[in-house]
Amino acid sequence: MSRWGVSAFGKGRLVARNLTVSGAGTAGLSGRGSAYLDVTDSEFTDCAVVGVSLRERCGGRLVGCTVAGEGGDAVRHNGLVELVSLRTSLPVVESTEPAEPPPTIINNFNAPVFNDEVHGVQLAWNNTTAIQQQTGEGGTPA
Repeated sequence: MSRWGVSAFGKGRLVARNLTVSGAGTAGLSGRGSAYLDVTDSEFTDCAVVGVSLRERCGGRLVGCTVAGEGGDAVRHNGLVELVSLRTSLPVVESTEPAEPPPTIINNFNAPVFNDEVHGVQLAWNNTTAIQQQTGEGGTPA
């Protein structure tokens, strides 16, 4: 396996027993989106980066699984997958997904921009016609 072992994503459901993944280029088992994993008595060995990667809203459980290898993490999880009797000497890392980025604010400067106080002006833009009438003291036409 040059990249991944087994993946479940979107609304997928993975139920596996006695699964063996060895030598995955990135992760032995990956869950993303709102996928559900129910993996029992399985083994993930010598995965280059992580044995099991659980992201986003992926939920479920790993029961009696073993993660072994020379480096990387055993499990990187989102806290929504129950780890029952996990056997490993590698780190188990609970990670939180980064908060959604703030909304993009687009400034539209196709209108007057004032950098200081402005008084007594009349403005019109994006109009096909504009009628301007000057008034005198007390609001009477000049």
